[in-house]
Amino acid sequence: MDRKIKEAAKQVLDERDDALSDDEIFAELENDPELEAMREARLNQLKKEMDHMRDLRSQGHGEYSELNEEEAMVKLIASSAKGVVHFKHPQFA
Repeated sequence: MDRKIKEAAKQVLDERDDALSDDEIFAELENDPELEAMREARLNQLKKEMDHMRDLRSQGHGEYSELNEEEAMVKLIASSAKGVVHFKHPQFA
């Protein structure tokens, strides 16, 4: 009985292996319109994020600057929606 079950299972697995190779499965997945739409949407999202990061870098975000005048600091901070300011004093250095 066990031998018949094993033979039947082997036959089913062999038929399944013969049905589609890995390359054929990947080819089918590459031609799937739903996957292509999701891939395209994700690529567009990543492009927007990269453009946003480039814009922020071009405006000086992510840089450390030492400013000695209050007017320069106000001008720099006012040009962005968010900013971080670290104040230091020679007595506390």
